[in-house]
Amino acid sequence: MTREEWLQLAAQALTDRAMCARVNTGTRFSVGNPARPGRRMARLWDVATDTDGHRQVFISPLLDDKTSVLAVLAFACTRARWEPTGERVAGGRWQALHGTFGFVYTGTDYAVVPSDTFTVRLAELADTLPDYPHDATTVRATRTQTTRMIKLSCACGYVVRTTRTHILTGLPYCPNGHTLTQSV
Repeated sequence: MTREEWLQLAAQALTDRAMCARVNTGTRFSVGNPARPGRRMARLWDVATDTDGHRQVFISPLLDDKTSVLAVLAFACTRARWEPTGERVAGGRWQALHGTFGFVYTGTDYAVVPSDTFTVRLAELADTLPDYPHDATTVRATRTQTTRMIKLSCACGYVVRTTRTHILTGLPYCPNGHTLTQSV
């Protein structure tokens, strides 16, 4: 079973148990990077962005726990159902809508978390589903780029910076004709 098939099966199981809004037919599910990894766990693309007119829902590759994936999927399915054209709907309507499915509103429209009772229901559903065929992607901290320029100087005071590759080709000369040496 592929991840996409698992997500489709999970979305169907969620809607059959009235744990999220019924998704529109033709909605596709996949794993892909959301706009803000770490902050947003799902990304919805509206019908207008797909060449064959399907709604696309991408779940974060950072998730591999079935219960967490189901929670994000329930949230995304509800969004996909009530924002079918990608038009942003906000405010009290979302608070009420997500509240009916077991989410707790925490301040913004995208900052909802499953309630404790909803999490228990999601865990029970997760036990009935096959294993999620995905291992979490780990995000490494971006390393700072080390300095690659090497400082060369001459006794006359001339200073230049160059790369190691150029030094291996041959040391440059100062305007007075002296060979440059590496500065410490």
